[in-house]
Amino acid sequence: MKSSGNMTPRQKDFIREMTGHKMRFASLLALIAIGVFVLVGLTVTGPIMRRTIQKTLAEANHYDLKLDVAEGLEDEDLERLNALDGVAAKEYFHTAYLTSRHHETIYISSMPKHMSFPDITEGRGPKAVDEILLDCRMKGKYAIGDTIDFEREENPFDKDAKPVFNRYSYRVTGFARSILFLDDEQKGTTPRGDTIDGFGFVLPLAFRDPTITQAQFQFEDLKGLPVYSDDYARLNERHKEGFKAIFSDRPEERLEKRITDIRGDIRDGEEDIRDGYRKLDDGWNAILDGEANWARGEREFLKGKADFKKGMARGEATLSESKRKLDMARNSILFQENRLSAGEKALLDGENAIAAGIIDGMAGKDEALAGIQTADEAMKKILDEEKAIGEAKARLERGEAPALRNIPELPYSDREIADAKSELSAIDNRKAALRKSAVDEQKEVATIRDRYDDALANVKKTGDDEESIREKIKSIDDRLASLGEGSERSALEKEKAELENTLSSPSYLKAKKEADRLKNEGDRAKEALAKKQSTLLADNKRRRELASMIAVQNAAKEARKKALDQKEREQQNGAAREEEKLARAKAELAAREKEVAEQKKKALAVKAKGEEALQKLDASKRDLALAEADLKNKKRELAAGSAEIAAAKVKLTEGEREYRKGKDTLDGKRAEGEAKLDRAAAELYEGRANLDEARAEYAAEKPDALKDLKDGEEDVARAKDILTIIEKPVYELTPIDQEDITYTFIDYGYRIDQLSMVFPVFLFAIALLLASTVMNRMVDEERILIGTYKALGYSDGAIAWKYVMFGTLAALLGGIPGGILGNFILSGVIAEAYLSGAAISGLAMAWYPWHILFSVVLGMLATGFIAWISVRKSLRQKTATLLLPKPPAKGTRILLERITPLWKRLSFFQKVTARNLFRDKKRMAMTVVGVMGCVALLVLGFGIRTSVDGLVNKQFKEIDRYDYMVRFEPAIDRKDHEEYLKTLKNDKNIRTAVAGHMETLHVAFDKGLDQRVMMIVPKESAALRKVVNLRDRKSGKPIDLTKGAVITEKLAEIKGIKPGDSLVVNDEDDREYKIPVASIAEGYAGHYLYMDKKDYEEIFHKKYEDNMDYLATGGKDVSRYKDFDSVVALIDTNTMTERVDHVASHINFIVMVILAASSTLAVVVLSTLTTINIEERRREISTIRVLGFYPKEVTRYIYRETAALTVVGIILGFFVGKGLHGLVIRVVVPDFAMLDPSLGIMNYLLPAVITVVISTLLMVWFHGRLQKIDMVEALKSVE
Repeated sequence: MKSSGNMTPRQKDFIREMTGHKMRFASLLALIAIGVFVLVGLTVTGPIMRRTIQKTLAEANHYDLKLDVAEGLEDEDLERLNALDGVAAKEYFHTAYLTSRHHETIYISSMPKHMSFPDITEGRGPKAVDEILLDCRMKGKYAIGDTIDFEREENPFDKDAKPVFNRYSYRVTGFARSILFLDDEQKGTTPRGDTIDGFGFVLPLAFRDPTITQAQFQFEDLKGLPVYSDDYARLNERHKEGFKAIFSDRPEERLEKRITDIRGDIRDGEEDIRDGYRKLDDGWNAILDGEANWARGEREFLKGKADFKKGMARGEATLSESKRKLDMARNSILFQENRLSAGEKALLDGENAIAAGIIDGMAGKDEALAGIQTADEAMKKILDEEKAIGEAKARLERGEAPALRNIPELPYSDREIADAKSELSAIDNRKAALRKSAVDEQKEVATIRDRYDDALANVKKTGDDEESIREKIKSIDDRLASLGEGSERSALEKEKAELENTLSSPSYLKAKKEADRLKNEGDRAKEALAKKQSTLLADNKRRRELASMIAVQNAAKEARKKALDQKEREQQNGAAREEEKLARAKAELAAREKEVAEQKKKALAVKAKGEEALQKLDASKRDLALAEADLKNKKRELAAGSAEIAAAKVKLTEGEREYRKGKDTLDGKRAEGEAKLDRAAAELYEGRANLDEARAEYAAEKPDALKDLKDGEEDVARAKDILTIIEKPVYELTPIDQEDITYTFIDYGYRIDQLSMVFPVFLFAIALLLASTVMNRMVDEERILIGTYKALGYSDGAIAWKYVMFGTLAALLGGIPGGILGNFILSGVIAEAYLSGAAISGLAMAWYPWHILFSVVLGMLATGFIAWISVRKSLRQKTATLLLPKPPAKGTRILLERITPLWKRLSFFQKVTARNLFRDKKRMAMTVVGVMGCVALLVLGFGIRTSVDGLVNKQFKEIDRYDYMVRFEPAIDRKDHEEYLKTLKNDKNIRTAVAGHMETLHVAFDKGLDQRVMMIVPKESAALRKVVNLRDRKSGKPIDLTKGAVITEKLAEIKGIKPGDSLVVNDEDDREYKIPVASIAEGYAGHYLYMDKKDYEEIFHKKYEDNMDYLATGGKDVSRYKDFDSVVALIDTNTMTERVDHVASHINFIVMVILAASSTLAVVVLSTLTTINIEERRREISTIRVLGFYPKEVTRYIYRETAALTVVGIILGFFVGKGLHGLVIRVVVPDFAMLDPSLGIMNYLLPAVITVVISTLLMVWFHGRLQKIDMVEALKSVE
């Protein structure tokens, strides 16, 4: 910066202007700072909120499209999903709702692996089937390591349904947030109307039911697109429509299949009931048959006892005769054995001698043959040696030296080594692929094994394995074979029939078929894995062989190279040593030739000796053959005698065995007969007791059996009722950007964007308007200075530069901090308030320089332009005119002066005030407009506050007069529903109960999600007024249900419908209906449609049936009604109230921002205008002070004008504020809610009071400033 000595006069004057009029500069700076602060803060809040939601979703690897099917996905569905194109990733989930022991409703899902992964805030995820990851909002109730117990779920449609989970007790391992519940405070309700208190993630193996109820998808063409973008919404909607087309036929197909199954169950149930009655009759007939069988058995017992005694006597006589014959045979055998012993001894000695001779001969023969073989081998070697010696002699005769030895040959050819290297490279190339394939196969084997274990468990649930059952049947058959008629046989036959039924039952066969299929699939996978592992092992072995082959070849090449090098060195030693080598070789050859001749001689001698020994052995062999033939004859004779004795012994032994067997048989039969007689007697008496017991048991159990049969008949009737209400499975498709909470949070951001186009712009406009007043006053005050500059020769541009720079510098210095604070402070505070209940880790704050730059430049341009316009008017005047004081305005009579009776009655001060007000119309207009703007913003803020605070009271106290809504389906259990109606009628806690019919409809909405509309059809139209006050919002007149429908105001507003128009709706099956609208009723939360039941039947072509009750309880708890099977949902209005309060809390924060900004602006506006007023009238104020006015009279003289203009501004602000309020409340609320546009007296009174209080406080402050005015200095003037 230039020093003061180097500054130009113009620059010095600019500095003096800034330092001498700090209040003026500060006013301009503050006005622009407030405007930029609010403008930047609100314009960047929306993008920050959207960035935050996008960041949270991206960190969890969010899905693009979610498919929910409460009944679960079937194999056909999964096949269709697997065939889809464009899917980048997909993941399947098991889901369910459970109630804890503390009555908390928890949403349970299988733990994600890749998609929608929870943000773990503490602890870890589940690693075992008994572990659970809980919602972080439940941290106050549970700690890591605690156990949370759940109650088993109930299925009102199938009381015998198997449990969904393997266990219902889990250990808490951590806490987390989840994008599945982006609203951390309001998690919604279950299909039964229970408020969801939290969520939990468990391992998939914790689910016993393998049904997949949810699938999430990511698409290739959506990668990198933010969820709030138009391209994302358009492409994702296309995917949604594609999925709808793929599954369009599945609901109807599954419904038909389920109806067929239920009809089959009904037929089976009716057959079982008939069998039950038949078995009762068969049981009684069996008792009667048992009586007749017992009498017959008693007669047979007495006859059998007499026959037994006779049989025993005959058996004992036969045994005695057999024993005498056995003793005679034993003595004869002993005599024959003594004669045979001597011959056997002689025969044995001869055989021993022959055997010794044979052994000696064989030994000699072996020795001779060995000698001959040795001689032959030696001769062969000798002949080979002689041949070698001959060849050596021939070489020596030719004078050649002996050939060098030990030069190794290469084991493999070059072609073989090249092939080996090629094969080794191929093995290395396919090794990685084989390993990956083997790992994949191993994972598949593990997966199939887990599924096979689950299938095997299902088989075991239905009964034992097939082998065990068949063994039991075989055991029963064995026992039946040894039993006669009787109760034990009947029991065994019954047990056998049950086991055979188990083998043939559909559930068992289905479970076994699935287990066998998985086993075969597992065997095939194991076989494929074994083949790949075998291939890997073979490749590894072959690789080692090839590597060894190459290594051996390399070693052989090295050895051969060394040998060749040695040979080359030896050959280079010269021919000098060749003669010496030849001489030495000849001597060695002669010695070797002599040695070979001696060896040949010895070998021939050994061979001759062996041949002589063989000739002697042949002679001995012939002698031994003659002796051996003689022994064989004698041996045959002894063998014949031995055979006779042996046969006799066999017969004796057989006889003794027969004797013992007969004796044992007789003893056994005696014992058996006695045991049978005892058993028969016991059975006879036991049979009598059993018959008596059976009679008593039949009489006792018959009532229970009849009751079970009656229950079975009721179950069949209930199944037939369910058949009439069963609905198609719902394939619910939800893109992430259309999920309610995600859409709501993103929509909040867009609504802030819309709000930033109203409130900040209005506030900024007021600030600029006041800035123009400040600049105009500045130019007017320096009129003579401007004339001086012109007289000194300064150009118009040079003169205007001072004022333009004054305004733009104030805008720059105020706009920069205002923009920065708005970007990071105001936007953060508003976004934090709106997302306070969101499951986010923190705001995704960002720097938005273009928003700040735009706002600051806009402020600079506006103030600079205003300054230029202000000074331009003065620059057009002549220099002489500018050097004179501005002449006072021409005196004119004002309107009040023309009203003589009124004017005469006014006091002096009142007349002066009236003249001063109309004398400077520009100042008057600026004051009125400034106050009007501040009051309008205050009316807007308090009006929104009133509308929000009154929303809950009006909707849930004045309009909805019920506390609970009960949804029921009588066909689920008609007996149970009758009990529900009886209980409801006698319940003293129920003040009012009104029956009706409720359906959920959908209305298309071009600017957002399709809107859900709750259609209510009361059973009696007159009774509806007890629980729902249908009225016109403006007139308050009640609305009756006549011809046509009554819809709530917000629905009529977003669809642009008025009475007499028609509303197009779609039901849950996407059937379209056109409903005439007769009236529009007041309503603030949700969309409702009310209709008479006659109109309902005509439009929807359905017979009216009750399915809900409105209950007014006065706050009493009626949650016990959920225990009735026919009750499918119990909706508490407190849940809806909390949701509306949640929305209202966000809006209230916006109100606080509006009120704070408006109050600050009011202070700046009034202080600035008062300051300008005082500065303009310094001479006037000094004059009246010189005339003797007291200080309070001086202040009253000035402030009477300000007060009058403030009142006018307040009144006009009421009207402008009313208009702003109506505009803003349509922007800040979501599509499903509405704020009351009407304003009460307090909405006007409070802004007026605040403005008056601010004006009064400023008056007190300016009272002091008025006393500090230097009267002498002020009166120095040409005037």
